[in-house]
Amino acid sequence: MGPKVHERTLKKGYPAAWPTVVGIIRTNGHLAKRKRKFMITTDTNYDYQIAPDILERDFR
Repeated sequence: MGPKVHERTLKKGYPAAWPTVVGIIRTNGHLAKRKRKFMITTDTNYDYQIAPDILERDFR
């Protein structure tokens, strides 16, 4: 977080060091969106009956 904001700050004519810009951003409560942790959504250990193979397909 910060390099893009720092670049825009310099372009607008406000000389500020990168750590200063990051500090101001954090002080105001603005945080970067964090990547969510991968979540497994399929339960492979279930007790449901398997549907009959009415088409008699060979899945090998």
